[in-house]
Amino acid sequence: CSEVFSMNMDTFINNLKEVVSPEMIIYAGIGLLALIVISMMIRHLRIRKIREELDKFENKYAEFKGIPLSFKLNKATALSKVNKSIAENITDYQNRFDDVQEQLKEFSAILAELDDFVYSKKVRKANDKIVELEPISIACEKNIHEVDALFEEVLEQENMQRSNINILKNNFREYKKIFNSLFDICGFFMFDI
Repeated sequence: CSEVFSMNMDTFINNLKEVVSPEMIIYAGIGLLALIVISMMIRHLRIRKIREELDKFENKYAEFKGIPLSFKLNKATALSKVNKSIAENITDYQNRFDDVQEQLKEFSAILAELDDFVYSKKVRKANDKIVELEPISIACEKNIHEVDALFEEVLEQENMQRSNINILKNNFREYKKIFNSLFDICGFFMFDI
């Protein structure tokens, strides 16, 4: 059996030598090398594109975290103690804030997985995570801006009250100066209040 196999192999190799010339082997080698180089370049370009997407998502995440929603929620909660209209809605505000925080956690987890896949150069899995992250990013951005606008509206009332208080304080200071100057002119002495 091994004699038949070695005989068949020898005839195969001899037939191959007759059909394939050394020049063909060189051309095939160059073609194979070119194919390997091209596939490596394509892989490198795909990884670079994925890294750019990763950077874009990391910047979005940093932008989302940069919006001071917890600070605004705390101010709204403090205002709710003195303002009944805000107190009625504070649980809704808290729930919406919690929803945004959950979305940010999910965004962060998927972003970390994407970063791991990029680091380990798993292109296909990284692309899958990008596809998964895109709608989450859009929804998260929409919800964050809605909640931020909601808090801004609530805090606008506080800003108006604060500006009215400052106007009253400034008026009081002006009246105090006028009265002090009148008392000084008349020779009366007034203590600073």
